[in-house]
Amino acid sequence: MASNNTASIAQARKLVEQLKMEANIDRIKSALCWSVLRRLHIIASFVCRCSL
Repeated sequence: MASNNTASIAQARKLVEQLKMEANIDRIKSALCWSVLRRLHIIASFVCRCSL
């Protein structure tokens, strides 16, 4: 019984670590998207000023 509980705890810990890693990857993707959008906004603002 104890080894079964130990295996369940180990499996739960692995799942938690996997979920943490996926959450971090999603945060990185989100940060990269915002960075790209900011740069595009800066470029678009510059192009609009130059065309006037």
